[in-house]
Amino acid sequence: MIQVPDIGSDDKVDVIEICVAVGDEVSEGDTLVILESDKATMDIPSTHSGKVLKIVVAEGDKLGTGDDVALFEVTSGQESAPEATPEVAAQPAPQARCTCTCCRSCSCSCCCSR
Repeated sequence: MIQVPDIGSDDKVDVIEICVAVGDEVSEGDTLVILESDKATMDIPSTHSGKVLKIVVAEGDKLGTGDDVALFEVTSGQESAPEATPEVAAQPAPQARCTCTCCRSCSCSCCCSR
């Protein structure tokens, strides 16, 4: 299961776009969904290469850190059969990429409080 990485806030944010469909083959780093807070939008990337088996969110849903996004069949770089891996959630998730365009003086957790 692919989950929302640390988004820098305990607040839930809106899913504004789902960028993949069931059956799609994606590579590690490809954008799965786009989230929007009141200050920024964030692309949520895939943590693995593989095939999308199930999408568990819809546009308009509210998500937070650790919430499930999609179920994947992880594929290796070899010609062996892919395997479904429930242990994906146990691996550390990458930071969501913030696209904040604020003035950097608003104390948002994505860029101003550093």
